[in-house]
Amino acid sequence: METKKNISFRLLNIITEQFATFETENLLDTNNLQSDLQFSINPENRVVACKMKFQFLHEKQPIVALTVICNFDVEEKSWNENIISAKKITLPKHFLEHLCVITVGTSRGILHAKTENTAFNRFIIPTLNVSNLVTKDVVFEIKQ
Repeated sequence: METKKNISFRLLNIITEQFATFETENLLDTNNLQSDLQFSINPENRVVACKMKFQFLHEKQPIVALTVICNFDVEEKSWNENIISAKKITLPKHFLEHLCVITVGTSRGILHAKTENTAFNRFIIPTLNVSNLVTKDVVFEIKQ
């Protein structure tokens, strides 16, 4: 069994890239939530970004759309010892799951704050099993 590498990091910033609500005649509860997850890096600054997009749909039309990016600053020693090698940058699955959990929780709070005291506040991002979202390590090739 592979041992999990301890990676030290901090939340650098939070970006609400998109927030939109779409009026419909009948604002119904829906459990039709689509989500999308992306990871990116800025290797020069040791920053890992976790981008999550959520859309609540009714009859295939969006009712609420939210995209949030959480940028994480990886401590230099952790980056050098556990992430970067001569030819690639490997973000371990367990580390990405942790970043995903933080980003989902942050997104849930942003959604609540932006819809508080509106009819859209009934739409809540449910608990998500991030191990279903992050299935493996993410590897970036280093261009020489």
